[in-house]
Amino acid sequence: MKRIGLLLKTGNPDAVKLGSEISAWAIARGSKIYAALPAIVQNCEAVPAEKLKDLIDLLVVLGGDGTMLYAARLIGGKKTPILGVNMGGLGFLTAITTSELFPLLERVGENGHEVE
Repeated sequence: MKRIGLLLKTGNPDAVKLGSEISAWAIARGSKIYAALPAIVQNCEAVPAEKLKDLIDLLVVLGGDGTMLYAARLIGGKKTPILGVNMGGLGFLTAITTSELFPLLERVGENGHEVE
């Protein structure tokens, strides 16, 4: 994946910190990274959320189930994969933990694996 989007739960400092880590990871691998406004993430190009779907190959969602549902609405009918990372709460839809994130991103990037 050469173009990764980030969608963060508003007001979650842990999500912003992890977003910055993802950004550094992606840039080191030659990827471009975008963050949906209003989030401001280090080394990411900030774009309006509704424009994100046209710029990315993968959307990483940092938040909970509500943020994941919002992401699905944003992506709409596009076939862009969405990777949901649980940043608190129960996480029925965002089942990936922060400790699982980077190994999973490596797998997806190298092999194009689909994870459900």
